[in-house]
Amino acid sequence: MNKYRFLIFISCIFFTTISSAKSEKRSSYGVVKKGQVITKLDPKTSSVKWSGEMLGIYKHEGIIKFTSGSINWENDKISSGLFTIDMTTIQPTDDNFGDAEGSRKDDLVMHLSSNDFFGVEKHPVAKFEITSTTSSTIKGKMTIKGVTREETVTDVAILGSKGKKTITGNIKINRQNYGVNYQNATKDKIISNEIPLIISIIVSE
Repeated sequence: MNKYRFLIFISCIFFTTISSAKSEKRSSYGVVKKGQVITKLDPKTSSVKWSGEMLGIYKHEGIIKFTSGSINWENDKISSGLFTIDMTTIQPTDDNFGDAEGSRKDDLVMHLSSNDFFGVEKHPVAKFEITSTTSSTIKGKMTIKGVTREETVTDVAILGSKGKKTITGNIKINRQNYGVNYQNATKDKIISNEIPLIISIIVSE
């Protein structure tokens, strides 16, 4: 009799576990609790706009694309998230270029990708992991060239329906904090340390 009771007990545990597993979703942060929603980033329509300035001389602007990303929501508020940025997609969008060698658009991309700046060959991706949020800010850990720093996205706006949302915000990073510096010290001094970023991401369930 005890043998049959034990088998029934084990069977109950097994079927309860299976039922529970079917109702659970997983994200990069593990099991998502009941009431939480996972949204995935659309890499094709999401991007980061950047700008850089050689002080008092000229300015360049451009975009860079995401590789992947997801946001977890709880009670319609962001609870966590993780994004990867494809550093090989640096693309200038301004017209501040010349025809001479060294002043063309391709030359800028090559230089920004070099070890003088982002060292893309060794560090092809950057990351941002959300750690906390308020109604208008998102704080997180930014990793560039293997260096991780706390950064804050400001002026955050969230638009859209329950199934699809657009999230925008601004962030300013100090390139020196991530070892993004010109090996020529004299030239490095005339490049602005501040890099403004405008983030626009689209996520959906």
